[in-house]
Amino acid sequence: MSVSAPSNRNPDLLSVPDSLQQQLSDFRSKVWTTKLAEAFAIAFAAVLIAFLTVFAVDRFWDTPAPIRMAIFVVTLAAWLVIPWAVHRWVWRHRRLDQLARLLRVREPNIGDQLLGVIELADSETEQARSRRLCEAAIEQVAQSAKTRDLNQAAPRSRVRLWGSVLAVTALAAVVLGVVAGPAAKNAWARLAAPWHDTPRYTFTEIDKLPETMVIPHGEIVSWNVTLAANSRWQPSTATVEIPGMLPTVAKLDGDHYRFDLPARTEMTEIKIRVGDFYQNVTLDPKIRPELVAADASLQLPDYLQLPELVQRDVRSGTLSAVEGSTVQVTATASRELDSAAINKQPVRVSKASFGSEQVDVQDSANEMLLSWKDRFGLAAREPFELSIKPLVDEPPSVVTQEFPRQAVLLDTEQLNFQALSADDFGVKRIGMVWKGLDDRLAKSTVGEKVLAVGGPDQSSVQVPATFSAKSLGIEPQAIEVRLWVEDFLPDRDRVYSAPHVFFVLTPEQHAIWVTNQLSKWHRASLDVRDRELRLFERNKQLRAMTETQLNDDDMRQELRKQAGAEAANGRRLANLNKTGEDLLKMAARNPEIGVGHLERWAEMQQVLKDIAANRMPSVSDLLSKASADSKVARGEPSKPKPESPKAGQSRDNKTAAGGDPPEDDKEGKEQPRVPTIADRESSLQPLDDAGETPEEQAKKESAPRLTLPNTTIASPGKPPENPEACDVPEEAPVDEAIEEQADLLAEFEKLAEEMNTILANLEGSTLLKRLKAASREQDQVAEKISSRIDAVFGASRFGMPDDRKMLDDLAEIEKKSSQTVSYIMDDMQSYFERRRMTQFKTVLDEMREAEVLTALTELGDEIPQKQGMSIAQAEYWSDTFDRWADDLVDPACGGM
Repeated sequence: MSVSAPSNRNPDLLSVPDSLQQQLSDFRSKVWTTKLAEAFAIAFAAVLIAFLTVFAVDRFWDTPAPIRMAIFVVTLAAWLVIPWAVHRWVWRHRRLDQLARLLRVREPNIGDQLLGVIELADSETEQARSRRLCEAAIEQVAQSAKTRDLNQAAPRSRVRLWGSVLAVTALAAVVLGVVAGPAAKNAWARLAAPWHDTPRYTFTEIDKLPETMVIPHGEIVSWNVTLAANSRWQPSTATVEIPGMLPTVAKLDGDHYRFDLPARTEMTEIKIRVGDFYQNVTLDPKIRPELVAADASLQLPDYLQLPELVQRDVRSGTLSAVEGSTVQVTATASRELDSAAINKQPVRVSKASFGSEQVDVQDSANEMLLSWKDRFGLAAREPFELSIKPLVDEPPSVVTQEFPRQAVLLDTEQLNFQALSADDFGVKRIGMVWKGLDDRLAKSTVGEKVLAVGGPDQSSVQVPATFSAKSLGIEPQAIEVRLWVEDFLPDRDRVYSAPHVFFVLTPEQHAIWVTNQLSKWHRASLDVRDRELRLFERNKQLRAMTETQLNDDDMRQELRKQAGAEAANGRRLANLNKTGEDLLKMAARNPEIGVGHLERWAEMQQVLKDIAANRMPSVSDLLSKASADSKVARGEPSKPKPESPKAGQSRDNKTAAGGDPPEDDKEGKEQPRVPTIADRESSLQPLDDAGETPEEQAKKESAPRLTLPNTTIASPGKPPENPEACDVPEEAPVDEAIEEQADLLAEFEKLAEEMNTILANLEGSTLLKRLKAASREQDQVAEKISSRIDAVFGASRFGMPDDRKMLDDLAEIEKKSSQTVSYIMDDMQSYFERRRMTQFKTVLDEMREAEVLTALTELGDEIPQKQGMSIAQAEYWSDTFDRWADDLVDPACGGM
């Protein structure tokens, strides 16, 4: 291949002779071939070397992915030598002048001559001076070059070296592929895709070992490592390496190696080596499997009416079941089980659970012995013993809460109380019975009411109940009220509570607007409670700080702020309490407000008044005291306190050493004087205060407290054997403040619940009055039509204007009544969802079934045309609304 001149060269210029161009072309081919062959040899050798490296390392170690990735990257980098060689030896040595410069490296003379001739052939200036002279020079160099072999001046070649490396590595790769084909294939796969988790191939194959092996906690464990049937290498020994211990060696016994692993109490990673195989196994010591659940399914006797099974936890080892029951025990271990037995008889296992057959409970006890083994082969240290004891059905009991034993009541007053009953197997019913105590009455009052119906599965019933004399049809008189309860045992008599004696007077209703005012007052009181809760949480954060943090100036300022906020909240509650007292006085003058609610509300007012007047200021004072005691907390000496008033006798005529107080303590805030009661005996032992530490002296000089009198003796100065036992530090003011604050918050929370109950009752009575008002409105409509029936009945629709206007007005009233009743139904639905009182749901369902809204709308349309029918309809709805209102306080439902 000849070297052609550039296409844009002047054709009039001299050219390099063809012979010289051919020599340079041969030289270039030589360089290109040699260097490219060398580059490819390096690249392929790098790939094979990487393969052999991975193959060799994998025989001793599971080459990590990062290292394989590094080898992969280095191999790719080695292939960059090919483009580098193309650029270095091909691209940069393609022209005559580039080849001449390359020749000059090893043959400076011929290289310089050729470079000069090439430059002369391309120089128009030199040829313009003497073209013949230039032609002669070029010819002379061309003739001289014919006698030279330019290929001898080619750059030194390492083709043989890299070819040998390539041949050797290729031969090694071929041999490995033939001798150890799977291993070689595995090495190629791990090298070609280092980002894949390709497992390492080993000549020694072991049956799959767990990454984590559970062993008994603190016990020696025998472990068998088994060779795979197709293992190509079966080493005679295997080794286990345990951190901190010498390696444990086991010999091949048949197809396995047996190791005795030492007792372990914590997770340990061990390494097992068998030939070229190794694996890390984590030993996880676990306590032997224990029962995490032991349940008994009881099928109770038929008279208890419990078709469903009753589940009981029997991990205590004892089960009491009513006579006539059948029992089936199910146990669950802490891990999945392999086998189990009850009374040494194998039973079926389901994962970690197993169970027994059904056992009849008779008049004698039954014993069960449960044993199990988990899937790791671990068994319980001792079997589980279960004793099944027969139980007699005991009578039920009934008590009341917040139900006074004796009280004077208005017949409209409603007492809210809790009726609590309990039975060992199920409460059937709980109710209330009453009778009159005044024998002078012509007709004695006797009655009863079912408060709640229990169920076979309800061993205890706590029901909110109410007592209202008027709703129960009780005339004003002295009555005795008892609660009763029944269970499901046939032919058993009722069980009664202690008697409650009430003197019933004439009742009055609550007013709607008072209810709204009380609701607003209640919300304001909850706001005060929420503020107190926030202050309480911040005080707890301050208490959690260290003494150094609390003695900081910012923290003292924070304590003062907390004290101010507590005082402000107390004033806010005091103002709110005053508002509540005014509201209570207004309610007391209202004949429609029940006295019972006012009494309860007054009691809550008194508690809130005490909180605002005493307890909140006490918390504020304690916080202020804590902020003022910061210097003592820092451990600084305090000034001597003035002598406090004392009472009692002191026979000690000795004084301990100590001298005058420091000058620094002579000024400062005077501590409050607290009187003390002394009974101090003398001692013959010498006094010695010199050994006291500053902390001990500071304790002696702490703030005084008023305590009960104690008899003391003069101390000889000998330190106690146990100083900590004698050191009873005084409670910090912050701790006292938090304790008092927690108590008042708990009281506040209790009051909030009672307020909710009262407001709910008031809301229920409001719904009753609204229904009564709707009833009266319908009655007024009927009376209005009746008063003009002579003029409008049968008359033309174009009668007297006054009559037409009256009928139109009444029609409009009916339409508005429909909207009003719609609001009552919505409020009744909301009330039922909050209170779950059955009578409200019953009335609401009846109103919906009667389609009262549609009926009132149609009544409004019919009044102008059908006056007679409209009177009947209005009277009907008047009676119906009145009945629904009465149903809300129906005796069978407990009133409101």
